[in-house]
Amino acid sequence: MRIIFSCLRCLVLPGLLLLVGRACFILVPGGQDAEAAKPPAEARPELEDARQLLERLETAHAAVTVFNSPLTYRKEYALEGDFETRIGEVALRGHGADREIVLVFDRVVDADGHGTDDLRYHLYKDGWWTEINPGRRRIVSRQMQAPGSPRDPFELGEGPLPLPLGQKADDVQARFEVSLGEQPDDPVLLGVKNAHVLHLVPRLGTPAAEDIESIDLLYDQQSLLPVGILVIDHTGDRTTAWLRKPASSLEKSSFEGRAGEAGTLMEKAAGDPSWTVDRKPLPPAQTGENP
Repeated sequence: MRIIFSCLRCLVLPGLLLLVGRACFILVPGGQDAEAAKPPAEARPELEDARQLLERLETAHAAVTVFNSPLTYRKEYALEGDFETRIGEVALRGHGADREIVLVFDRVVDADGHGTDDLRYHLYKDGWWTEINPGRRRIVSRQMQAPGSPRDPFELGEGPLPLPLGQKADDVQARFEVSLGEQPDDPVLLGVKNAHVLHLVPRLGTPAAEDIESIDLLYDQQSLLPVGILVIDHTGDRTTAWLRKPASSLEKSSFEGRAGEAGTLMEKAAGDPSWTVDRKPLPPAQTGENP
């Protein structure tokens, strides 16, 4: 959403200005249009086009090694008329197929506004997506892609949460019709102010076009870090994420804080018989192995 602050000033024109109390009157010579006498509003800083923003984002994100932010994540189901909101944090490290992602959710809020503490960790690393449920002492890992695959499982339009960092401008435009957008009408994103918005529509024939109607990506105008995501499916289901306080580092090489807890828990659980660990690899045909 671009918030425009227009500043209207009274122009002091000798012989044409008459002050009465607090009122400011501008005398317009006869025959001159009153509208033409109004001072111009401040020019709104405007990007030339979506391509320019994509290139700026690609350059700004190329050097980011670690990204993290508090997160509000909501999934809305159109058919059921229901939704669920989770509160937590997100962290990302690296780029492309080698990137690692951690989601930490502490609390879940239902459509009635009832909140429940529900600690969950989600971790993606080396082709595996892992959910850690400390309350049930259970870990479930699912292999998303084979070792050595060059594919980024979290590129735009794929994965459980599209994370708009480290995307190549050419790749994005090859898969989407891209335009400058407006602030989405979504309750989760009401807290986002002064954001650049990219509106993406999947091109026909791409994997994203099978399920997704559109994606809106919101970026802070100063840092160019992502602050909001809205994905709308053809079914009307909506996935929204508000990255409430994004931060990035050009120097860190490992996760810290809450994000670092996920890896520590996995290591402890591996040697603890009280934990249940379930690993679900890809079928042989998808890993390239002989059946």
